[in-house]
Amino acid sequence: MIDEPRLAPREAIVAALEEQKEEFFAAGNTIQHIQIGVSGLTAPRTPDAHYLQLQKERAKLAPALRKLAEAGNTINAAALALNIKTVRAQMIARENAIQFRADGFRSE
Repeated sequence: MIDEPRLAPREAIVAALEEQKEEFFAAGNTIQHIQIGVSGLTAPRTPDAHYLQLQKERAKLAPALRKLAEAGNTINAAALALNIKTVRAQMIARENAIQFRADGFRSE
């Protein structure tokens, strides 16, 4: 018992998996082919009420942010003008498809 050699942990796991595979096929089961890009994940969960409330508050700032973007401001300048953080301005821009100029120069 003590003197008997044991399999290495990896080899023991591989042997157990092979045994389980043989039992699976012996029971008449077959392997399913799953297409590329398909997963077993469920649909993403819907946003909760708190998230939707925050989104409504951000939507109120969207028109002002859009005006600043159309005026040629950078996102940093627009966030400063609205007295909000740049990250929040980026989220509002992403949610409302607002494009900012990268260079920040106003076209006059």
